[in-house]
Amino acid sequence: MGQRSEIRVLDLADPLLAAQCARDLAARPHGVDGLINNAATWQTGSLDEHDDAEIAAVINAHVTGTLLVTKALAPALIAAPAGDIVNIVSTSGLPNVPLDGTSVAFHVGKHGQAGMSEALRQNFAGTNVRVTALYPPDLDTMTPLDAAWDASPDRNHDRKVTSRDVVETALFAMMRPRNCTLASIVFDSDAGGIYPDGNPRHGQLS
Repeated sequence: MGQRSEIRVLDLADPLLAAQCARDLAARPHGVDGLINNAATWQTGSLDEHDDAEIAAVINAHVTGTLLVTKALAPALIAAPAGDIVNIVSTSGLPNVPLDGTSVAFHVGKHGQAGMSEALRQNFAGTNVRVTALYPPDLDTMTPLDAAWDASPDRNHDRKVTSRDVVETALFAMMRPRNCTLASIVFDSDAGGIYPDGNPRHGQLS
């Protein structure tokens, strides 16, 4: 409480530079006890609509950049009394999910983040670091500066998920007792676990 946040700008599409920035942060005396991997590059369209550099940037931001930043901060997270990693993935990272307009690279990147979450959970077994993966669907984006942020909790249960829902769910997972890991949380509006095309959701925890 009463501390001013330190803001650093980095580009996960440039993984090595992003990792160096993360190492600099990890070396700061205040330490690191939480990491929320929320950065991603939104991309739509078919595979042939994007050049090689655009596709590589999406994969780097989702997978390589995110993984290297996590690696750079890992020693600080392990050294903290209690460390948490929360990966904001997407329902695009679940099995048998339709592209629904997203690009192949975006879909691949989100599946990479899903696999990364599983692998990190195994990698940090035996340490005090927990790993949680959140799978939100297409959502209404808002910030605390928007009037919609305060109105979000009053929405009907069949309305779209919001940014505030994701933030509060991440905080909820991080505030559980240390013997409890919410490994995977899938968001769903009141559709009974069914996508509009009739395909069932997999691994749903709503």
